[in-house]
Amino acid sequence: MRITRSVFCDLAVWMIAFGLSIGVVFPFFVILLGVPATTSLTPVFFIACLGAGAIVGLISFTLARLVVGGRMRLLSRSMTHIQEMLIEMTVTGNMGRCTPEECSIDVDSKDEIGESAMAFNRLVEALTDAMRTQAALRSFSEVLTSQLEIEALARQALTQFIEHTGATGGAILYESAGELAVAAAHGIKDAEPLADSDHVRLALRTGQPQTLRIPAGIKVDGVLADFRPSEVRVLPIGYKEIPLGVVVLATTGTFDGEARIRMELFRQSLGLALNNAIAHDRLQRLAALDPLTGVYNRRFGLTRLHEEFDRAVRLNSPLGVLMV
Repeated sequence: MRITRSVFCDLAVWMIAFGLSIGVVFPFFVILLGVPATTSLTPVFFIACLGAGAIVGLISFTLARLVVGGRMRLLSRSMTHIQEMLIEMTVTGNMGRCTPEECSIDVDSKDEIGESAMAFNRLVEALTDAMRTQAALRSFSEVLTSQLEIEALARQALTQFIEHTGATGGAILYESAGELAVAAAHGIKDAEPLADSDHVRLALRTGQPQTLRIPAGIKVDGVLADFRPSEVRVLPIGYKEIPLGVVVLATTGTFDGEARIRMELFRQSLGLALNNAIAHDRLQRLAALDPLTGVYNRRFGLTRLHEEFDRAVRLNSPLGVLMV
């Protein structure tokens, strides 16, 4: 029950009131212990009991203020410190400042204060993870906007996937002429068989990520050679519900919740970038190939001739042209 707008003021009122109540009851209680009523029911004894009860209430309040108030002040200072560090991280992009030593509070009690400290530490962890995910997504988006070539885009995107999800290896496949082609691979002995995987086809057909967990006793042969995976994630890549390809990620451990969140955010961003890269590749092909014969056209030949001429001049090497 609240009396004032201050918790500690309420605590002082209740503790002093409780002490005074004990002071009122105590003279009657001592009669049961054999103290004569002529002694315990005198005004002096009543006043002494009330004074003692008030003093006990004040001492209890002081101790509570020192113990609980100190912990609450520590929590308040820590929140202010976290606020300053989060603002700095937002401005500078430096995610290394908010370490457990810098941001967390020691949990040294098994009560409501300890539960508050644990809740605060969990909040700090969640905020830090969110900031790191935001920074990772920003870095990933910068990579995507800097590339239009499919292979270059796929290589850099795969590097970002592996770096920010803790994957040990993986590959990116895209749909080309009705077939899946390997655009980039890391830690994969032979990525071509991935195109025929049931999990890859299911991910493309349903548009839902697929997870394959490999028990420790099962031997993996053929596809992943540089390491032995324990978990494989297949992420479909699409744009406006049109399947464009898949990202396959594997790890020797397990992907945690934060890694899965980043995978989902990354694959959504990759869908638009991959669609633009595929469109760019098609335009490049249309500009370079004759639509009737399928051979390179005059425009492509002149472009390549200029490139080779410039290189011959730069390297002081001979240049020849053969016309058939």
